[in-house]
Amino acid sequence: MGDLRESFASTHHANLAWNPDHERAIDKVAASGFCDELGVLLWRCKYQFESRAYKSARTILINTHSERFKNEARRVVDAVVDQCLHEYLSDRCGACNGARELIVSDRRVVCEVCEGYGIRKYTDFERARSMKLALGKIQKMQRQFYFLHNLMGTLDRRVNVQMCEQLERL
Repeated sequence: MGDLRESFASTHHANLAWNPDHERAIDKVAASGFCDELGVLLWRCKYQFESRAYKSARTILINTHSERFKNEARRVVDAVVDQCLHEYLSDRCGACNGARELIVSDRRVVCEVCEGYGIRKYTDFERARSMKLALGKIQKMQRQFYFLHNLMGTLDRRVNVQMCEQLERL
């Protein structure tokens, strides 16, 4: 199964004419219609850099978070959602830029910062500073971060699977 995330981004401002012999942007747009709305919004934020999709995804995530964590203050909900969206959109390791390895003295070595995953790991200290909340508060909010990261990651994968099925890339 292929990864259509980068390919999906190519549909932005593309020729949408349909051709039965070649996969075009219109085929990707039609395939995305079979996917979860929030998942497609997240893809449009991440791979097409659409601010309108970001705003819509943020609103849905705030509502979803508020339903799950009913006693959390609105300011905190906004901060958690904003931080999780930032982490979702800026997920590449800063050392290897997501490549999982570095070239050192003509040798390929596994990136020690991300341990070869290519994913940036945000610390509680970074989150506290970014969100302007106390470190202790951030440490008590791990379930909220896990919930949103898990939701966004699951939706991202589901969109990829559904797009592959619709575009017959299995």
